[in-house]
Amino acid sequence: MNVLYLCSDEHNPALMGDHPVVNTPHMDRLRDESLNCTKAYVASPVCAPTRQSWLTGLHAAEHGQLGNQYAFDTRIPTVVESFKGAGYRTACLGKLHTWAPEVDGMMGFDRILNENSGDAWKEVRQTWRISRETPEFDTDDAKLFAAMPFGERFSGRVRPDVGSCSSWLLAQEARTELQTAGDKPFFLYVGFRLPHYPFDLPRDWYYRFDPAEMPGAFGPDSAASPGTRFQARKRGWDKLTAEHHRLLQARYYAAIEYTDHLVGEVLAELDAQGLRENTLVIYTSDHGDMAGERGVWLKHTMFDASARKPLFLRMPGLRAGSFDHLISEVDVLKTVAGLVGVAHDHGSGRDLSAALLSGAEARTTAFAADYLQEDGGVGMTMTRGRRFKLTHYREPSFQQTAVELFDMEQDPAESHDLSTDPLYKPVVDELLHREQSWLDGLEQPEFPIALRA
Repeated sequence: MNVLYLCSDEHNPALMGDHPVVNTPHMDRLRDESLNCTKAYVASPVCAPTRQSWLTGLHAAEHGQLGNQYAFDTRIPTVVESFKGAGYRTACLGKLHTWAPEVDGMMGFDRILNENSGDAWKEVRQTWRISRETPEFDTDDAKLFAAMPFGERFSGRVRPDVGSCSSWLLAQEARTELQTAGDKPFFLYVGFRLPHYPFDLPRDWYYRFDPAEMPGAFGPDSAASPGTRFQARKRGWDKLTAEHHRLLQARYYAAIEYTDHLVGEVLAELDAQGLRENTLVIYTSDHGDMAGERGVWLKHTMFDASARKPLFLRMPGLRAGSFDHLISEVDVLKTVAGLVGVAHDHGSGRDLSAALLSGAEARTTAFAADYLQEDGGVGMTMTRGRRFKLTHYREPSFQQTAVELFDMEQDPAESHDLSTDPLYKPVVDELLHREQSWLDGLEQPEFPIALRA
């Protein structure tokens, strides 16, 4: 069984399907044909740590890439190496975010191609580029971005055509890989940078939505959550205006729709090559984005908009429908390996393939952590049980340790913090006990932790 692993970057899991603004027909069709894992949670709500948790089946505190400022040690065994050992042809097209030298043969990939690939990437750009025009920068957008936190990162690149967008180039390379698949089974990872900022889109897609028609900030008032107030102060989101939110949503929603278009191109090629019946297809993202909910953006929160991720798996023999039990980032690739009969014993994640095939529950708690320190300190943790979610804020910025508790069955919008209600003290205590047991059981990194060069 081949494996086609499609991974976007920072896709809020609610922004698809029956969303009132965002239209994602290709992802929606794939979801309807797939087992939809509705409770898939990240290992860390930030790019680099959670990506390497996917790759290794280890939590960030175990593989050592504690944040985006750290580098992954490529000596750590990966699940991709097990695919290669089982006779698969393996390729990585797009973002891994290891901050380590990424060359063919590393981490189990026969071929690695992304914007860090030097001459190989230049050759791809020359092959597919349609025009040599440079991107434009919308001056009105630029003025608003400049007034926002992280505005210089959001920016907005209006491309003259699809051929000057890196995500489009990766989709074409993925199509070529499928056209030349050969007789060996393949493991093809396609890592789109979208819908992650900067909003780098062809002109027609960049202006797909009118900011004036966007919803703006929404959801529970940030005052309802100590964690939200903390994030807003820490990152400056409390300074955003309604106009700021609407502009960000217009560009972010457009980036999601363009990602959907590219996913559709790759899936159409898979069908055109007659590979559908012997390929396991995955669509997922590394994490979500708050996208204006509670008046905040980006990740680094444990609310579902940030810490939950879309996860669809389609393969012959795997029923279509919902899998409503918990699955963690550290389980995902080990489970994919299990579904196609590839053994991988390294890592703390679990192979949940039998549970996915039967529909049974195999994990009762999922854990995540952020703001990790080299001395073993953890700034924030999430403990997600069957019904309740506990977020534990350990940041020194808090005058005292703080927790939030949400009933995810009765309150999926995470509007009402129950942590101070005496009736729920046993629930808080139990989840804090699970959290500490998990932290105590984490393995030390096999290799020294290193900051990126």
